[in-house]
Amino acid sequence: MVGKMYDYRTEVKELLEMTGASQNELCLTAKAIKVILKIAQVKEVPPVPTNDTTEITAKKTEPQTAEQVPDKQVLKPTTPPIKTEKVKIDRTLQTLQTLLSTRGENEALTNWIKRDPKIYDQLFELVMVYRVSTRRKGFKAYNKQKHELKFNEFVRNQFKPKNGDALVVSNSHTKTPRIIKVIHQPENEYHQNTVTFDQGVVELDENQRLVVQKDVAGNPLLVDEKPFSYQLTPHSKAQVGSVVRLRWYKDKVGQRQNEDLALAWIYPKQTVNRIPATPLKKTGLTKVKYQPTIEFDLAGATVGIVVGRELYHDKYAAIVQAHGGIY
Repeated sequence: MVGKMYDYRTEVKELLEMTGASQNELCLTAKAIKVILKIAQVKEVPPVPTNDTTEITAKKTEPQTAEQVPDKQVLKPTTPPIKTEKVKIDRTLQTLQTLLSTRGENEALTNWIKRDPKIYDQLFELVMVYRVSTRRKGFKAYNKQKHELKFNEFVRNQFKPKNGDALVVSNSHTKTPRIIKVIHQPENEYHQNTVTFDQGVVELDENQRLVVQKDVAGNPLLVDEKPFSYQLTPHSKAQVGSVVRLRWYKDKVGQRQNEDLALAWIYPKQTVNRIPATPLKKTGLTKVKYQPTIEFDLAGATVGIVVGRELYHDKYAAIVQAHGGIY
């Protein structure tokens, strides 16, 4: 006998409310509803047959003492009751699995997390999802089985993960794990564990040592809100004029030492020569200075600029330079 179907109407309603109008979101939602309907086919314990009930009723007409009642007639549940909460969790994980396995935009999942932030933590119940732990160079990631993955600074430049973000990873047990998606955690739960000083300039101090004390815009290197002079090691590939990225752990343990900071990235040499702004002699103007608002690294890639007015060319060139590109 087929049991009563689990009431899934509320869950479907919430899923439809968070779905946008894009074709991709509609397709993802349709797949998610199919998963919900499949999980909803939960069988309950069938009722006691009518003939058994009649027999029990007949026996009750003959009074029995406590000693005469067999132990096997004591009412005991033959199966544990269905745990509605567990069914709901399983359904949620199945829906998340469907969303994460689908290529393309993450809009549906992002909307779901905004609506219910607890969904974000449930992501890590899936083996394919890893939690980011940023380091001074690159970052590490761990899944529910404590499996560790390591990624270098070049990969960090590409995906820009924050500490605590979720990664969907394939080929995780090989030497070449591949990041499929990055799901950012809710901003109010973000905990920054590293501090970055970007586009620092390598120069010589009074003792002819290679140091970093300021960035390309002349802003001083501050560590724990105090001016700091970072000395590069002799085997570093950086040289005078190199533009670099420094990083250190945010939590302070005693007095900061030089080794507490790490040289995380050296910008390509061909990019370095184009970063400083120089006056334009012909027009009497100064090259446009651009302060990046979005963090990404072109890593020395060449960018073509075709504009109708020379002034606009300088504007776009400044943007390319600020992000480590060549024009």
